Amino acid sequence: MTACERIRAAREARETEVDFRVENHGSIVLLRPLTSLAEAWVEDHVGYETMVQDAIVVEHRYIVPIIEGFEAEGLSWEGA
Repeated sequence: MTACERIRAAREARETEVDFRVENHGSIVLLRPLTSLAEAWVEDHVGYETMVQDAIVVEHRYIVPIIEGFEAEGLSWEGA
């Protein structure tokens, strides 16, 4: 089963919850996966190269395409 199929199957079986928290910290953005679906999406599309605690460090120029990518697969987020 691909990551997209796992995400779709789990989305159908779960209640509404936020998958990611996106935190703007000036020169960087922290992307925090909050669900197992979000973690699977990160593994398949972004990776965990640069982390601070439980968040992936993302340059500003990359955060919009990342958000558009996971929204296209039905994942949700909140800003902090």
